[in-house]
Amino acid sequence: MTFGLGSEYNGGIVTRKRFDIDLETLVDMYWGKGLSLLEIGNRLGCASRTIDIRMHELNVPLRPSGIPGPEISKKTLRRLYINTGLSSRKIAKMYKCAYSTIDRKIRGYGFPIKTLAAAHITSKRRPFDGTLEDKAYLIGFRTGDLRVRKMYKRSETLLIDCASTHQAQIDLISSLFKKYGRIWTSLPTKSGKVQVECGVDLSFSFLLPKLSKFPQWTFRTNPLFLSVLAGFVDAEGCFYVNKNRKIAGFSIGNYNTQILKQVELKLTRFGFHPRLFMGVKKGYTGKDGYSHREDYWILSLYRKIDALDFSSKILPYLKHREKIDDARNVIRNIKLRNKLYGE
Repeated sequence: MTFGLGSEYNGGIVTRKRFDIDLETLVDMYWGKGLSLLEIGNRLGCASRTIDIRMHELNVPLRPSGIPGPEISKKTLRRLYINTGLSSRKIAKMYKCAYSTIDRKIRGYGFPIKTLAAAHITSKRRPFDGTLEDKAYLIGFRTGDLRVRKMYKRSETLLIDCASTHQAQIDLISSLFKKYGRIWTSLPTKSGKVQVECGVDLSFSFLLPKLSKFPQWTFRTNPLFLSVLAGFVDAEGCFYVNKNRKIAGFSIGNYNTQILKQVELKLTRFGFHPRLFMGVKKGYTGKDGYSHREDYWILSLYRKIDALDFSSKILPYLKHREKIDDARNVIRNIKLRNKLYGE
């Protein structure tokens, strides 16, 4: 099978470029066979708008208007195009007409024309509408455990994703973003790891940068600091009670010493006695085969009174169900030991 110059073969359909469509073909299909621009486009593997443009370029006259275009009220078109976010192409398919017809109506009603990136968004979106504390929490969580990127340079979609073997982590990420856009989760791998990906709009651009420090505004008030820290803790923190139940505490590890030092300073001002130390040296390879690319640091609250007070303070801000349960276990353990053995 051969095709004309500039044509492409795609799944049994010859997709032609505009300048590949000749006058004889157009006149035969449009005037001879009486096909519509949409039908011609479907047969030639291109958009009806392409046919419309080529008709003008080749001076092919349009037939007198017979069947009027679809009747779509301004209210209906606003609902479909603006509120629901359908493209003019999808609306045209609903009304069985050329999408150039819908484009003309969109312009006629004065609706803003979508960018190419926005026109390709098919899922429902909602801009970020959380509080400043919600924003701080998301920044903390992103710092610990999320990858955020644009689909492409001019994209109006941000992809937020994470992989985890903990279902509680997957559930938390889904709950944080499900009202704002599409959520996709993969099937588990052999190791039990699940990938979760969220598509949101540009109102979440504050999550794009991978921060070397928490923003200063997140330290202005105690609720803001506890919110950003809770997000970080939900991603990377650990509340623990040892096997003989005689030790309970909290620790959080990360490669970013600047953020850990920020938290250490703030906790010290709260009256705690945190300890910051190197947990794993750069280049160390563990039993799982993972080699550490940098020195891994750990911030710990090991004093009983510190672990109790910190767990109590941070608990209302946590959202990860496993971390919530673990923090409550620390509180119960220390209170019981205080009751049995004194503070």
